[in-house]
This record gives sequence, structure tokens and C-alpha cells, in this order.
Amino acid sequence: MAGYSPMRMSITTSRLALRPWTPADAADYQALVTERGNGVPALDEIRSTIARQRAGAEENGIALLVVTRLDEDFIGYCGLVVGRTTLDEPEIA
Repeated sequence: MAGYSPMRMSITTSRLALRPWTPADAADYQALVTERGNGVPALDEIRSTIARQRAGAEENGIALLVVTRLDEDFIGYCGLVVGRTTLDEPEIA
């Protein structure tokens, strides 16, 4: 792991909440992936992806987090990813 502390995996502001993906978010995740125009992945495939991402976040300390309004209205995601760089220089997504 890089020489810094892991990012916070849960953040709440006066209007928004950021939190890790859960299997219950599979349909929202599926909709986001489908927007990219590469077909519609099966929900089981999405749940496996979520599990891999959660495991990766525990290992490397960075993640993409679900963004919701406080009333649980799904907005999207944001966070840090390795992307085109290394763990030492994560990208904002």
C-alpha cells in the first residue's frame, strides 16, 4: 500500500452521503455501466464486480463510492482509482 492513510469510505454532508457499493446497488451500477454502450451486464456479474471492488478497496485503501442524497436518491459515484497511473498517484473518477 502507498505511504498514506486509506481514504474514508463513508462521508456524510448536510445534503449528500458517500458510501461503499453494496450488492443492493447492483441495478444502479448496471444502469451506469449500460450507459457506456457496451451492452447490459447481468446483475450477478455486477454483484461480482462490486465484491471485487470492495476487496480491492480493503487492500489498497482507495475506492469508488456511491453518492446519494440523504433521502437515499441515487446520484452516481465518485472516488479514487488507479486508472492510468499507480496507487501512488490515484486518479479522481
